[in-house]
Amino acid sequence: MKLLTQNSAQSRWLFSASADERLIRWNLEAVMTVDPLDYACDWVQDYLTTHADLGDETRQICD
Repeated sequence: MKLLTQNSAQSRWLFSASADERLIRWNLEAVMTVDPLDYACDWVQDYLTTHADLGDETRQICD
């Protein structure tokens, strides 16, 4: 992965490019205000609710 940034006090974007030729533009203001725990819980919510092999304690990790 290659990272391309603009060096200025007003930079709002981070661009990343990967070997599979994808280019992603990241809004730095939005990225820097994300709550990591909320983001992670949103990301795993479907997994926690649909996998029957998980115990109740694991299912409630984000409650």
